[in-house]
Amino acid sequence: MNAPLFSLAGKVALVTGGASGIGAGIAETLGRAGALVVVADRDEAGGRGRAEALRAGGAQADATRT
Repeated sequence: MNAPLFSLAGKVALVTGGASGIGAGIAETLGRAGALVVVADRDEAGGRGRAEALRAGGAQADATRT
């Protein structure tokens, strides 16, 4: 059985520095848990790319520049 440990369905997660590195990993984990993930990063193109990758994996995601 591969059940998630917790659910964030109906929650919004704002991940600063979410375009790459540790932030990207956190964004992916929160997306898998059901949160709508907002990727906030100085790298606007990278943030949009990460949000697109999250959506391709089935998560709800958007991006914003910080």
